[in-house]
Amino acid sequence: DFDLVFLQEPHIDFLKNTRASQQWRVIYPPNHKDSPTRTRSVTLINTRIATNGWAAIPVNDPDITAVSLEYDTGVIHIFNIY
Repeated sequence: DFDLVFLQEPHIDFLKNTRASQQWRVIYPPNHKDSPTRTRSVTLINTRIATNGWAAIPVNDPDITAVSLEYDTGVIHIFNIY
């Protein structure tokens, strides 16, 4: 089982979305719908991780997605960089 998946060069459809099952929350760069540049970094977070346990870190670059995960021992920041 996986809790995080980091994709690079994901399939993006005509609505500028990628595909994911209901088990995943998709994290896109904040400007991916408005940017003329193709999104090349997407992060998937499993729905088993509570939404109050993580937050997307806004990075206005189509090649970077980032999340902040909160644990009992502290916070970890993870960057998916194309």
